[in-house]
Amino acid sequence: MQKIFVEGYGCSHNLSDTSKIKWLVKENLSLAENPKNADVIIFNGCTVKKPTENRMLNLIRKRLALKNVKSVVIFGCLARINKRELETLNDKKLKIIDSLPELCRFLSMPLADFSPAMLECLQNRIISILPISTGCLGNCSFCCVKKARGNLKSFTMPELDSKFKDLIKESKEVWLCSEDTGCYGLDIKSSLPKLLETLLSNKGKYRIRLGMMNPNWLDHYFDELVEIYKNEHMYKFLHLPLQSGSNSVLKAMNRPYAFEKYNSLVKELRKKIRPLTLSTDIIVGFPGETEEDFDDTIKALNTVKPDITNVSRYYNRPFAASSNFKNQIHGRDIKKRSRILSVLCRKLSFENNKKEIGKKYEILVNELGKDNTFVGRTLAYKSVVVKKANLGDFLNVKITSAKPTYLLGKSI
Repeated sequence: MQKIFVEGYGCSHNLSDTSKIKWLVKENLSLAENPKNADVIIFNGCTVKKPTENRMLNLIRKRLALKNVKSVVIFGCLARINKRELETLNDKKLKIIDSLPELCRFLSMPLADFSPAMLECLQNRIISILPISTGCLGNCSFCCVKKARGNLKSFTMPELDSKFKDLIKESKEVWLCSEDTGCYGLDIKSSLPKLLETLLSNKGKYRIRLGMMNPNWLDHYFDELVEIYKNEHMYKFLHLPLQSGSNSVLKAMNRPYAFEKYNSLVKELRKKIRPLTLSTDIIVGFPGETEEDFDDTIKALNTVKPDITNVSRYYNRPFAASSNFKNQIHGRDIKKRSRILSVLCRKLSFENNKKEIGKKYEILVNELGKDNTFVGRTLAYKSVVVKKANLGDFLNVKITSAKPTYLLGKSI
C-alpha cells in the first residue's frame, strides 16, 4: 500500500482542508509521518502573499528532490492560482489538482463527509476549525483568493450545528472560519447572527472564536452581534481588516467603506463589548499610495490603536486587478514604510497589553509554549503564558507582566 504524506500551510480554512485530507488518507490508505518515507506527498499550499508563495515553491522543490517520492500533488489555492508557475518546475513527479473529488479519484479513495474521527488528525485537539462558508461577496482589487475560492457558498445551519455538536465533545475551542465570516448566510437567506445563536444554544464548556470579517457587514446586524458577544462562550475578539487609513487608497482597493466609518464602528464596539480585542490588517505600498496616504494610515492606527495588526507589504498577485495598476511603488519604499508601521504597531500592542497587568482572568489553556510553559487565552483572546497547567484546563490567573505579543500570568 502506498504511503501518503499530507502537509498544509496558510489560513484556518486551509488547515481544516488539510485535516480532512489526512483523515481520508488515514481511513483508506496509509498515512506517512515523514515526507522522506512517503510514496506520494499531498501539498496544500498558500499563495495569498508573494513571500509565502516563494516559500511554498522552495519547499515543493525540496519535496520533488526526494528520491523515493513518486508524486508530489499540489492541492488547493496554490494549484488554482499558480498553475503556470508550478508548471515551470517541469518535473514529471508534479501533479496539480484543485479539488477534493479530483484528489480522491487520483488516490483511488472514496470521498466522505465530516466525521468526529477527523479530530484525530488535528495537531491540537483542544482547538477545532469549522469552516462556515467558502468564497466571498467582495471584489478587492489586491486579492487573488477570489479566484481560488470563488463566490460565497454558505453551509447550512443544520449541518454546521451537527458538526459543532461533535466538535465540542472533544475540543474546548472552535474557530469559525471563512474567507469573510461577515457575509455568511446571505446566499441562503440566513445571517451570521442566526448561525451564532444556533451554535451558542449548545450546552458545555467551550469557547468560539469568530474569524475575519470585513467591517462593511457590521451595519447589517450591529446590535444583534453586540448582544451575541455578551454570551460567555464567545471570545470577545474581532478581526476587522482596515487595509489602509487613506480613503483614496481604500477606494482603489475597492473596499466599501471609509476610515471614518471604520473608526466609528470600532468606537461603538469598544463601548458595548468589554473587554474587546481588535485585530486588523494593513497593506503597505499599494499602487499609487503617496506619502500623504501613508501618513493617513499612521494617523489611523494611532487613532484606532488595534491590539493586533498584521502588516503586509504589497505584492502584485496573479488575477488581482491591482497588478495592472499604474504608479506601482518601488520595493525599497514599501520596505521602508513597512518597517515604520511594524515598529508603531508593536508599540501600540505593548501599550494595550500593559493595561492588563494586575488584572485577574479565567483562561483556557489551549497550546504548549516555549521552555516547558503553557499558553492560555482570556475571554478577550489575549495570550497568557503560564508555567504550570494542563492542556484544556480553565485556569484562574493574575497578569504579572506584559510583552508586545503576549501576557505573563500566574495561577491563583
